[in-house]
Amino acid sequence: MQTAAERGSLDPRAQNRRHRFSRSAPPPTRGWATPSLLLALVLAVPARAQVGRFDVAISSAPSPVGAGARAAGVAGAFIALADDATAASWNPGGLVQLERPEASAVALGAFQSDRVPDRATEDEDGYRLDRVFDGDAASGRLNYLSAALPFAWATRNAVVSLNYQQTFAFDRGFSLYHEETTSDSRQTSSTRFEQEGALYAVSPAFAVELTPELSIGSAVNFWLDGVGRSTAWSSRSEYITTLEFDGTRESHSTVYTRNDLFRGTNATFGVLWKATTSARLGAVVKLPFEASFRSVTDGYTDGVLGAERRARLRMHLPLQFGLGGALAPSDAVRISLDVTHVRWGDFRLSDGDSNEYLISGDPVSTSNPLYPPDGPPGGYHVDAVTTVRAGAEYLYRVEPLALAFRLGLLYDPEPSRGVPEDAYGGAAGFGVSWGSASFDLAYQIRVARQVDGVAVLRNLLSQPRNTIDFEQHDVYGSVIVYF
Repeated sequence: MQTAAERGSLDPRAQNRRHRFSRSAPPPTRGWATPSLLLALVLAVPARAQVGRFDVAISSAPSPVGAGARAAGVAGAFIALADDATAASWNPGGLVQLERPEASAVALGAFQSDRVPDRATEDEDGYRLDRVFDGDAASGRLNYLSAALPFAWATRNAVVSLNYQQTFAFDRGFSLYHEETTSDSRQTSSTRFEQEGALYAVSPAFAVELTPELSIGSAVNFWLDGVGRSTAWSSRSEYITTLEFDGTRESHSTVYTRNDLFRGTNATFGVLWKATTSARLGAVVKLPFEASFRSVTDGYTDGVLGAERRARLRMHLPLQFGLGGALAPSDAVRISLDVTHVRWGDFRLSDGDSNEYLISGDPVSTSNPLYPPDGPPGGYHVDAVTTVRAGAEYLYRVEPLALAFRLGLLYDPEPSRGVPEDAYGGAAGFGVSWGSASFDLAYQIRVARQVDGVAVLRNLLSQPRNTIDFEQHDVYGSVIVYF
């Protein structure tokens, strides 16, 4: 039996949530019932037809969040809400709020724009110019699929779900121009770097209600390349170099890198507590884990294979956890706030020669042969990243429709050498529920100015440090069907 508050709710989804914000609501009738990155990690080869070094760049927000257009509309402040079919990706403990079977599908369109200021220097030895003509990459792919089934387990409400979700995205591109001029020579080079792909995880999840106010849940994440994909992600770097010195010489080099057979397993645990009739708290922990993958890199110079590397690499992904709160001051308004923390300093990428790299792309140890001579004596380090997200949702009924309007703000720093670099963003979303289905759209933007340049660009430009301006634009579309 539903409470009066549930029967009169402006949001028909309330009829598919256990107890909503009400401590006193009785158990429902038993029956049927988840960017941008985590993150995105990219390996690339930074030098002309040279194989043997790996860089890590981020092409989506570094603070890992879940999926779905509804959550994206409130900037990802969804840990303490987690009350639809995408809950397993946010807080598995929230799954017990589902009363009927649900299925969801989410599509994501992403666009990233990178801008690097021109660098021009001149001294008695000559003139040098570095320029980034564009740094744009666009993608569109499946973001999430899920199915959830509630059932009675002894005297408890419980839910199982099966989820298929995009975890990391690797889409990025740069076009570079480099020029060096001396009194008797001139050298120019043009570079085009492109990368694309994504990692996915298959995640069975389970949640159970311990008391009417407290529920727990967990999901096991089996990471893989993606169903139907021959590679997880790949990159292509093309270099055209012209030297004018006692004649003109031109060289054309291309480096291809293919990464596949990504395998790793970790677990996510979540708790949801309905503290009062209008407030609730949530917590989620995503455990660290080791993953392995195969990397194949071929380097060609003027069409001739000149370098090749085949290696099995290992990646250590760090611990992450989050806390969230949600408040419903009225039946039509909800306010939510999330704080997440990722220990990016614990990230490690190990190559086949036992060299290790940080998330910034820097070698961990000074014993690494690729450690730069101007690097700090004690080695580089990366601090943890703390993200803050806040959102609000307003519900309005126009029979037979229920409309939802959402806004959100986020502070989502970029991991970097030393302290994180500031990045900010916002979100807006709209949803409509009609009968047994809900449709949602959301837009998110994340912006940073004059932050430390990504490793792959830093090395392509042969600059020990450069700044970069970037914008990330994500458009989510999702449908949830209730059975």
